[in-house]
Amino acid sequence: MHGRIARYTYTGDAQEIARIAEEGMLPIFQGIAGFKAYTIAANDDTLISFSAWETAEDAEEANKTVATWVAENLADKVQLIETEIGEILVSTALGVSTKAGIRGYSITASQGEILSFSIWETAEQAEAANAISRDWVADNLEPGQIELIETRVGEVLLSTALGVAAGSRA
Repeated sequence: MHGRIARYTYTGDAQEIARIAEEGMLPIFQGIAGFKAYTIAANDDTLISFSAWETAEDAEEANKTVATWVAENLADKVQLIETEIGEILVSTALGVSTKAGIRGYSITASQGEILSFSIWETAEQAEAANAISRDWVADNLEPGQIELIETRVGEVLLSTALGVAAGSRA
């Protein structure tokens, strides 16, 4: 299975952008072979779009298709920073560890980088998870084996895997 990750800066209301994507982009994704799931998360200045696909080719097809759709429907609201397509190495489903507050987890590798994407019930749990993962890396990996580029905490605006509709506030 493969993931497509896109980061965008945005202006305006993130919830409204997610609603537009849910109504327009999600049906397009669902019509492309190999579609598995779609999530949009946001923090103060960035939207992260994550979709899961059966093959890398399916993800590439989605990447091309969505670029056209975004240009036609959201060009005044979002600016693409980057996209990556990589193999999904780990992925959990809803309810994996409800006591800990985790709702989803995925690791995707692409072009020498690893993206760890987790979804928590609260921002506080996400911040705590960041600290725990930094400590784990320091305790379990050799210096230089992995370098943290950045961490971000934001709100999930849309997720087909988690049953979050745009505007519903996860």
